[in-house]
Amino acid sequence: IQERRTYLQSEKLVEMPKDALQSLLQAENDGSKFSMTPADVSAEATALLLAGTRTITQTMCYALHYMLLNPTTYRKAVAEVRTAFPHSHTITYLECKTHLPYIEACIYESMRIHAIANTSLPRVVPTDGVYIQGHFIPQGTVVAVNIAGAHHHKGTWETPRVFIPERFIDNPNAKKNVFSFSFGARPCPGRNLAIRELLVLFSNMLKNYDFELPEDSLFKPEVLDKHGHPQVMPSIQNLILGPKYPDRDCRVIIRKAA
Repeated sequence: IQERRTYLQSEKLVEMPKDALQSLLQAENDGSKFSMTPADVSAEATALLLAGTRTITQTMCYALHYMLLNPTTYRKAVAEVRTAFPHSHTITYLECKTHLPYIEACIYESMRIHAIANTSLPRVVPTDGVYIQGHFIPQGTVVAVNIAGAHHHKGTWETPRVFIPERFIDNPNAKKNVFSFSFGARPCPGRNLAIRELLVLFSNMLKNYDFELPEDSLFKPEVLDKHGHPQVMPSIQNLILGPKYPDRDCRVIIRKAA
């Protein structure tokens, strides 16, 4: 941020940059009632960086993790993409939506079963309080939605602990119950971009490369948890949910597809 400020004041400036950081800086101390302080700019820039990168990489990490723990799912997704497209072809988003419904279902199921953001952003109850499903919440109370709880609610999802991408096939209503990008009037502004990135990256990745777990992996299809499902690697909640021991658990063998 400071480098950009210095550049804007230097003689090297030829044309005003056109990006998100520039928009933030232009709102800094501009005299309006919505002007931003330097701390505001720093916070918003950090949020944009984390929300636009780590969320995508962590979602792809868990999607691949769950697919390798469920070999039938992995083989089905690979067969879908390699049957539809030759190795030399770069798949576009429109082609993903048209020809790869199962891979899209795998991504949605991964976001459902292992939400990267476990809760919505908190809100403060306004003056006079509010009733939520018959319960009175007084003024000033901080409230948030338990996204992970909603994604595992047995009233909405059958066998919610099981990784079943098929639940999203020919079922458009299922996607409406996935709240990974929040919901309501102020959902994640990067939702559409994120879905496009996930579909395009994941589809081309499965088309071009073979993936398998190493022999010494602690988490394999035959290693089951107390519910009888494949044991998932442990996670830790920082700003978003991610692997607790990435160096140990996020290892896969990658080979270029024949």
